This record gives sequence, structure tokens and C-alpha cells, in this order.
Amino acid sequence: MPTILELQRPHGFPSSTGLSSDEAPLPPELDTRFLERTAQLQKANEELEAFSWSVSHDLTSPLAQIQAYVSLLKRHSGAKLDNIAQTYLGGIQGCADRMSRLTQDLLRLARIARTELVRSRIDLNWIARDIAADLSTCAPGRQIQWLIAPGLEAEGDPGLLQILLVNLFSNAWKYTAHCSPARIEFAGVLQTDGSVQYHVRDNGAGFDMASAGRLFQPFERLHTQDEFPGAGIGLATARRIVQRHGGRIWAEGEPGRGATFSFTLGPGQVPSKRPMVKM
Repeated sequence: MPTILELQRPHGFPSSTGLSSDEAPLPPELDTRFLERTAQLQKANEELEAFSWSVSHDLTSPLAQIQAYVSLLKRHSGAKLDNIAQTYLGGIQGCADRMSRLTQDLLRLARIARTELVRSRIDLNWIARDIAADLSTCAPGRQIQWLIAPGLEAEGDPGLLQILLVNLFSNAWKYTAHCSPARIEFAGVLQTDGSVQYHVRDNGAGFDMASAGRLFQPFERLHTQDEFPGAGIGLATARRIVQRHGGRIWAEGEPGRGATFSFTLGPGQVPSKRPMVKM
């Protein structure tokens, strides 16, 4: 499913109401054409979002019925079926379950675009420590070092930013599964424009930078299911959340040497005097 396009005027092009420092204004007919094209692309994205939501939602009920009928058939006639029939029935069940998971992933991704954005001052440290504790509880035998920098705050939607960090931390957790000890870092660096550039860094499997453009596409995977299971929707969700906040997200990595996922939440975030939100 295509992601929302970040529609921007080409570099050096002025707005229709002002000049850049080193370019002449666009001719009126080109400026009008640019704005029309931007509106067309935005409309196309909105239609794709609505289509994805509709298809995913409409598939939910028939898939649930298929799963229910398979379960009833197993209960009613399972003992009478030979091994080949049992294998066929198991295949139907597996395909239905997999399709159901993909449908739910699409619905969750579509909801990100439809959720109303409510900005608050957020304590990212508290969220990060909470996620790290939950992940560590899931596999108490793993040796992992969490390095969470102090004083990390943000202006954004509390619920969406929690989902963002859950996806990025879970991604690092998954791809450090074969490392002992594993190391996951979360830090932020103040930029000259007043924004903060956040990083989630790990020492895991890493990836080939030639494939970096595929990382944030829904259902795209750089590793096999046998290596690292998953649906390929977490990073696409992370990108959607960052874009909703007016920021950007990117990744750097090297096979066998880990990966770093960096993101911003929009330029010029001035610290707020509002009470800090803890999830």
C-alpha cells in the first residue's frame, strides 16, 4: 500500500507568495500547475487510504467466518478425515490466519492516518523505559543492555508516539535476537533549527544500504521469515506516525554490524510549559 507522499515544492522554488534568496519566482502558469498537481496527488493518496481501509474492513468478516467453519469442520469430522484431507484443512486454516493478520495490520496502518493528532508535552524517557521493561520480561534469559539517554522529551500525540517507539524498539529487539549481549540505545540530539533528532541504535543483524529504500514500505522485508519472523508493517507504521507529526525518518546500517533508525518530529519544537504526559 503506498504511503502518504510528502508533497514539497522543488528545492529552490519559491512559494506563490514569496521569493527564495537565489531564485526568480515561478511563472504564474507553472505555479498554478504545480499547485494543481499537488492537489491531485493529495487526493489520490486520500483515495488510496480510503480504499485500503474499506478493503481491509470488508475482508475481516468473511475471513472470520472461514476460520470459524474450518474450526467447526475439524471438531465435527476431524477424526474421520485421512492425513491428506487433514493437511488440506490445515493449509486452509493457515492461509486464513495469515490473511487475517495482514488485514489487521492494514487496518492498524490506515487508522494511523485517520487518528486525530493531539499534541502534548511527552516524557519519552518514561515511555522508553516502560517498553524496554516489557520487552525484557518477554525473554528474561536474553542478555541485553539498554542505553536510554536522560531528559528526552517531545511535543506530539502521546498515543501515536508510544506506538512509534514500540515499533522501533521491537524492531531492534527482534534483530538483536542472535547477539549476546545485545545493545539497544535511545538518544536525541538538538539541531540548529530547534528540532531534536532522535536515534534508536542496535548492534543486531543490520542491513545492506542498497535496500534501505524498502525498509519503510508495507510488507517489505529484507530478511526471511525463518531468520526473523514478522509481517513487515512496523516500520511502515513508524514512518506514517513521523510524517503525521511533520517529521522524517531514515535508517543506516551494515550487515552484521547493526542499524540506526533516526527520526524528527517537525522543525523548531520549542519546549512547552504544559504539564508533561506519561503514558
